[in-house]
Amino acid sequence: VKGLNTKDIVNGVSLDLNESTENGYCGSVEVLLNSATAGTFEFTSTFSEPVTVTLQPGANLVSAPCCVKELIRHELTLDFKRLDDGELFEYCSTVTAQCEPIRVTFTQPEYRTNFYPGQDASRIVGKVFARKPVTLKLEGGGMATQVINPDADGNFVFETPDFRQGTEAILTATIDGWEIQKTMRNLAPNGHTMAWISDGKLFIDGKPILRRNVFAPNFLIGEAFGRKFYNDNLYETEITKQYLFTQPRWIIRGAETPPSGEATKDAPPTDKMLELLDAHIEKNKDKDYVFHYIYDEPEYKKDSLIYMRNFYEHLAEKDPYHPALIATHYPDTYLPYCDWVEPDPYLGVRVGPEIGRRYTQPLNTLHEFIDPVIQMNRPDKCMGFILTGFAFKVASPEADYPTLDEFVCNNWVVVNHGAKTIWSYAGHDLNDRALLYEGTRFIFSSLAALEEIILNAKLKPLLRTEDIDACLYEYGEDTIFVAVNMSNKLQKVTLDGIDGTWYHFRHNDMLTGNTFEMKPFEVVIGTRTKKDEGLPTYPEVVELVDRLEAERQSNKSLLFEREKDIIITLSDNYEGNWVKYKLFDGVRDNFACMVRNNGYVELNVSKIKPTFSKVVIGGYHTESACIKVRVGDEFITLEPAQVECEEFSTTILLKEPVCPDVLRIEFTHKHVELYEIEVY
Repeated sequence: VKGLNTKDIVNGVSLDLNESTENGYCGSVEVLLNSATAGTFEFTSTFSEPVTVTLQPGANLVSAPCCVKELIRHELTLDFKRLDDGELFEYCSTVTAQCEPIRVTFTQPEYRTNFYPGQDASRIVGKVFARKPVTLKLEGGGMATQVINPDADGNFVFETPDFRQGTEAILTATIDGWEIQKTMRNLAPNGHTMAWISDGKLFIDGKPILRRNVFAPNFLIGEAFGRKFYNDNLYETEITKQYLFTQPRWIIRGAETPPSGEATKDAPPTDKMLELLDAHIEKNKDKDYVFHYIYDEPEYKKDSLIYMRNFYEHLAEKDPYHPALIATHYPDTYLPYCDWVEPDPYLGVRVGPEIGRRYTQPLNTLHEFIDPVIQMNRPDKCMGFILTGFAFKVASPEADYPTLDEFVCNNWVVVNHGAKTIWSYAGHDLNDRALLYEGTRFIFSSLAALEEIILNAKLKPLLRTEDIDACLYEYGEDTIFVAVNMSNKLQKVTLDGIDGTWYHFRHNDMLTGNTFEMKPFEVVIGTRTKKDEGLPTYPEVVELVDRLEAERQSNKSLLFEREKDIIITLSDNYEGNWVKYKLFDGVRDNFACMVRNNGYVELNVSKIKPTFSKVVIGGYHTESACIKVRVGDEFITLEPAQVECEEFSTTILLKEPVCPDVLRIEFTHKHVELYEIEVY
């Protein structure tokens, strides 16, 4: 926001158009703005005349009458002129104009105009938004036809005690010859997994679930780590592991590739896309899965909001039993085009001698991705979050992993603001460091132990500052509090609103009073009843992580953590090459890259100049390894003195030490997984 304080944030811009006139489509432009200070402003935009607005500290909804000529995507400029001193603040946004002369929302049924098995279908309750009186007609579903008019505020109720399960009813809203129809369904069980959203929570077969999973559990994991990962208990919710990739680019290759891809154009999906989408749903109708993953970061693929709306609405009509999920950096923007949104503002840890330790997305800013959605009060939408469980070193030489404290803190910051599902990114990075693997187990097991109260409690903020976020969770007779230090400094915290004695969750002591001294990035959880029976304490997890990390650091290979000084070449370009820096990180069961088709991996180690007589190749199917070194322009094969083969490693002892500029390892197996290359 040009000219605004850094704490002034525009969280959302929309065009609410509800009337078609000879001058175009009219309604209002609405801006959700978080203001740092109070003040009176003259607000105007590209399509509206100036209006005077008063901003209060915190969240503000600013609105002004407007008209647009076309229902397309528009570049919109917003101006806020402070009346006290005339200073001008500007904001630019891209918005999609859509006109709805009649808009109908429902509180019953709550989600997608469907009643699900076990829900009360005896009443249909909602509200109409229109500039003129509306007539509503309900017919079908085994019921007598009813015609009513909403009250002066647009509220309406249909009594539907005879709405038969497994049938549909049509609600028609009419105004001046313009009408819209809503299909109301009282769904019967489908014989397979059924999922929906209610009260902002994910329900599966009628039960609310605090979903916790690892992202991409089948991508680039490798045989060795896979055997550990798939047979271990990380306290994931097993049922939510099953989902469908239903993204346009998975249905038609290139559909989301600009500028030619159809999903990037301001038009509904083509008939071919809808036919293939229907076939995709039909093909999987007898499978047990929970949701459709319909878009992955659509902001970067330039997907059209018009296209997304039509794609989502068609999917929702054809498959009422499975929610649609979007992973995005802009959850409030894409919320209308899905049922369930997972924000991905990764911490982006960077470390360097000049910058110290910094973040592209500091922990105390993560709530900004959740609060705007929660403020919308949409019980038919589920708010999740994707944790930063990786370093992504290939993106920056300064990239680093989060610490265990930062990783755990990441989780509780977002849960304290209303996240009801957690997705940890990503499976192929989980084994990079013990802190990620054991940290995931710690986070997921904590969520499992506190699942009922997290899902159902009313959140009461106790303290929210730039450094501290603390909330009270109250559900029936059960109460817990969660305090998070989001800073890298020691904090003394007093929480008004709590007293007495609490069990210190995942610790072996009790908490008394309401003042705590919190270490950097510490999370303090107090529970009235003991909830961590059988779970290791946090100090025990820290001790385990430290021991495993010390084992990794004990690696004496001359290549250990020297990836910046090594140029790696693979004979066959493979999609996993982007993680090949993991070849030298001391993790001997972690997938780094693949060598295929009797190929090779070549290491230019001229910057290191190591002298060695032993080569250890961690991987799968490495027993055919042949060691070569380059002399001049030619490669010479080294005859081994001894070869020791195990399932996940091959050790080659050379007859005499070598000090090459280039080391090449060739394989005759068609598919070789490489985990680690060590020389001694």
